[in-house]
Amino acid sequence: MFAGRGLGLVWTVAIIHQLGIGDYGRYAMAFALATLIAVPIDNYFFVGSVRSGDEEFRHDRSTRLLIGCVLFAVGFTAYRSHFIIALGIVMAGAEIAYNAFQSGWMRSGRPDRLNINGAARQAASIGLALPYLYLSDHPTIEKTCLAYVAPYIVVMALAAFKCRLDSPQLPRDRARAGILLADAVCIAIYEQADVLFLGLLTNQKIAGYYSTAAVSASAAAAIGSSYAQTFHEKLRAADGHAKAGPPPKQSMLLSIGIGSIMALVGIGLAAYGTSPQLWASFLIMSVFTSLRFIKHTLTIVLIVQRRDRARVAAMTACIVVKTILIVILLGIGAIGAATAAVATELILVIWYARLVYPDRSIRRSAIAALQGKSGVGK
Repeated sequence: MFAGRGLGLVWTVAIIHQLGIGDYGRYAMAFALATLIAVPIDNYFFVGSVRSGDEEFRHDRSTRLLIGCVLFAVGFTAYRSHFIIALGIVMAGAEIAYNAFQSGWMRSGRPDRLNINGAARQAASIGLALPYLYLSDHPTIEKTCLAYVAPYIVVMALAAFKCRLDSPQLPRDRARAGILLADAVCIAIYEQADVLFLGLLTNQKIAGYYSTAAVSASAAAAIGSSYAQTFHEKLRAADGHAKAGPPPKQSMLLSIGIGSIMALVGIGLAAYGTSPQLWASFLIMSVFTSLRFIKHTLTIVLIVQRRDRARVAAMTACIVVKTILIVILLGIGAIGAATAAVATELILVIWYARLVYPDRSIRRSAIAALQGKSGVGK
């Protein structure tokens, strides 16, 4: 995972170094748009890969791949005339197709395979894009991104081979699919709309600063997602009982360690003399990193428990709160957006913890265990 995320950081730095923070802001806005498109479409298939039967999973995988390939092709038709929108559609289709390829390992709780493949795909994309970015006399973000997405075509071919015996099918449970679509729309808006919002209300440079910190924080916290994925089979066997999921004490200790790494990066950026908008955002988002790690572990339990309506309600409320906070804190740019992100992530963690551990004594014992380990409160 760290190899893949590290390569992603190299990619970010290379774009900013060669093309400037403004072009990186355009790329970040396209990436945010891709998330807004891909997550609502892909969420049904992601959840199904964790909890559905084998036959339904295989047919869903074929449908997932077909949707991704269609979006990938549609995006290219508008690439030259509407770069941000078209790149968002291309990347959305690419990620959906890639997730179809990966879904078997996701289902079996193998985050090691997911991350090995992710690092290889990232290396291929960057390996194609960096030579153009550094050797071309006049590189552009448009051509750089074309090179970056090219390896996805190989992934689509491999996924098509996997799905060759399984026909696509429409969702069997339409009501559940509707709930999961609403859930995914909320997730996408919550995760990425702030970058677009910030770019539209301020400028692409501020959006670039915030996106750099937010992407780094999410990348660091993603280890929590991989950690939670190793409990898929245990949770399915236990019908989603929380005791079969990630232990709270272990989750909290790991989250503090990951958040501390993010804080050290922020301190390093401050010492290097970067913009306060950047290093202060990193320091604030270190708290977000820890909270996001914990949220990943709680989310996987709620997914297996089929608590989809509760997650939609929580996410909807937090979208409203986050939007209000960003508007209120707009004057301090990326720092304000980072503060809003931390505040709403804290609300989500508390909300999800109450759903997963309704017994207050369990929550108190987890907190007491953490305090006893760290010495806090002694």
